[in-house]
Amino acid sequence: MRHRKTVHKINKQPAHRRALLRNLLTSFFKHERVITTRAKAKAAQRIAERLIRYAISGTLADKRRIISYLRERDVAHKLIRLGQENFAKREHRGGFTAVYKYGFRKGDGAEMAILTLLTEEIPKDKKKRKKKVAEPEVIEAVETPAEETPVETAPAEETTPEATTESVAEETPETETVSEETATAEQKVEAESAEETEEKPEQSAEETPEPEGAEGEQAPEKSQSEGEEGESEKEKE
Repeated sequence: MRHRKTVHKINKQPAHRRALLRNLLTSFFKHERVITTRAKAKAAQRIAERLIRYAISGTLADKRRIISYLRERDVAHKLIRLGQENFAKREHRGGFTAVYKYGFRKGDGAEMAILTLLTEEIPKDKKKRKKKVAEPEVIEAVETPAEETPVETAPAEETTPEATTESVAEETPETETVSEETATAEQKVEAESAEETEEKPEQSAEETPEPEGAEGEQAPEKSQSEGEEGESEKEKE
């Protein structure tokens, strides 16, 4: 099965491709930069990173792998020396090479690139990120002033005599209007009660003659009855 066998074929047969990359990487580590097509630079970059990791480890087996792959022994020793002195001191175990675009070739218009060896680590510009304030902290920051400020402003306002006088002055017109309304209502009630009292004696005066007339009528009846009794007594005698 062909698992993990993907490679940059660069339109070459396997033997031709291996020979091309070995020669390319030998000149690359010798001059520390090389100009080639972008496809070949991407294929060579992958193998160059692996060889540099072998140089950083510094074991005998890894040194033999570097020497067997590169065409020149001096270039292999140079790579091992760089791995121990320079690349091993870096924090990040990667990013030892870089590929930059270099325009197009005049003859066939192929895309060109520069493969360079980064002997010095390029400092990355670390952007200062603003610290996100957690939601609970924001809520506490908003609520704490309300808790710390007690509502005691009312006594301060009451102590000021000007405020009291103004409040009394504002309230007095309303009280005066209310007292006037109550006084007028009381006067109306008194007038109505006086009218009622005047009407009652008139009615009593009109009613009084009736019993007098009735008594007058009863009086002659009594006299007649008395006369009749006297006559009856005289007859008996």
